[in-house]
Amino acid sequence: MQNITWRHTTLMERTNNIVTVPNAKISAAIVTNYDKGDPSFSIRVPIGVSYESDLDHVIKVTEEVAAGVINDVEGAREDSPAVVRCFEFGDSSVNIKVYFRGKKYGDQHPIIDEFIRRIHKRYLQENIGIPFPIRTLIHKNEQS
Repeated sequence: MQNITWRHTTLMERTNNIVTVPNAKISAAIVTNYDKGDPSFSIRVPIGVSYESDLDHVIKVTEEVAAGVINDVEGAREDSPAVVRCFEFGDSSVNIKVYFRGKKYGDQHPIIDEFIRRIHKRYLQENIGIPFPIRTLIHKNEQS
């Protein structure tokens, strides 16, 4: 936030763009303050793995990579280990979610970036497939 006047509030985005918001819009909106009180923040990263994967192995590998990210990336809360959960049978994958805690809202992007880079590399080493959507099309050829 840069400035508050009677008529509007001026905000600066991370990209250094200035946004002017009429105060009437702010008073009519639901606003979430990520820094008030406890600034720590939950970070969720979804991943899909192939149906052929051994899920116990996937979870073990994912927990190892997540622990390394927590230890190495500034902004990750070291007192809060990552949680890995299977949550869905997707169209082309078994979907899991990895939950981290960041010290503040802005910490999520470096944590997610580093985790994705490391998990991709490790999954390749462990032959854990990250599938892409596959569709089967049936074309009926009607002859008269």
